[in-house]
Amino acid sequence: MTGHIVAYKEEYHDQLVELWHRAVCSTHDFLTEEDLRFYYKMVKNGALRAVELWVCLNKDFKPVGFMGLDGSKIEMLFVDPQHHGRGAGSQLIRHAESLKGINLLSM
Repeated sequence: MTGHIVAYKEEYHDQLVELWHRAVCSTHDFLTEEDLRFYYKMVKNGALRAVELWVCLNKDFKPVGFMGLDGSKIEMLFVDPQHHGRGAGSQLIRHAESLKGINLLSM
């Protein structure tokens, strides 16, 4: 997959919140329903705006992944489960490396 990496725009917010939810539900099976509701509210109400966000868009310019940077650290990286294994996450990491010299990923 060759996506387009773009800076966050407010118009992507709701799509990224839903992408986050799908990604977390598919990969974070240790979270309870209560945890998911708690984090969903955080993400929807401002957590995405607390970091420097970069979005990977597919050929139709729809978000398929995103990452949040804090200085030279990747604080969050989420890829839509339907696009796992297609290179969006790697492309976002390479973008962070070229942009900031990233050498730390926080999970």
